[in-house]
Amino acid sequence: MIGTGTQADPYIPTTWAEFVTAVGTSGAYVECEADAEWDMNDIAPEGISGYINIKCAELQGNGATIKNLYCTYSGGFLQCTTANSKIYDINFLNFYIKGYFVYTSTTYYFYGCRFSGLSELNSTSYCIFYGYPPKFLVSPNTNKGCSFNIMAVSAALFDRGIFEDAHIKFKGKNLNLNSATSDFKLTNCLVEGEFERAYYVRASACIFNCTCNSIGSLTYPDFNNTLVSTDTVESYPSTAIAVTSEQLRDAEYLQSQGFPIGVD
Repeated sequence: MIGTGTQADPYIPTTWAEFVTAVGTSGAYVECEADAEWDMNDIAPEGISGYINIKCAELQGNGATIKNLYCTYSGGFLQCTTANSKIYDINFLNFYIKGYFVYTSTTYYFYGCRFSGLSELNSTSYCIFYGYPPKFLVSPNTNKGCSFNIMAVSAALFDRGIFEDAHIKFKGKNLNLNSATSDFKLTNCLVEGEFERAYYVRASACIFNCTCNSIGSLTYPDFNNTLVSTDTVESYPSTAIAVTSEQLRDAEYLQSQGFPIGVD
């Protein structure tokens, strides 16, 4: 493997085995080759029964993609256990998992990462991103936030987390667990999909264009300057800006509400 794992001379893995070794090295700095791709249909066609322990201090994905993962381990494919580790610009696409996808036992930072796939978790007490609240933030390299396009049998998507400029599309039971309380905060995010509830959401400058029975919040100003589609959301905080689906497709109207975007 190229490099010594220091910040000045990071590991540069060229194979899947090297990638697993590099990210599992405590305190290491890891940098993927630009747009590297690992297709798990080729690497592990029968699936993976274990997990990857991410212990490195920093992983620069440079647009790398890990795709078509099948994982039967119920405890979380990505085990994130090193405080304040940072993961940048890596894509986890089209996964099919039996349990959690990410488990965090301490503060973790994800910048500009993409996640898509299906979880067979069938308990409303569990979720796909589980554990200590991670932070999903804008990548300084691409100016893009994290995105999620995920389906679940009956589990929630998130336990807790802090999100900025994220695009969240989810079809499943609940957006987050009832235990989320104040540790579930969205800023400048778009939420789409179909689910029953979102518990205790702290939202600022967000759009909820989803089909949902209920969006709950704590107290004002924990839910402010946020648009909610009244055509498809039955119950929502009184501080929400109630809009119709037609208004969400009206760029001029969105501009008048402080959202200078158009929705196709």
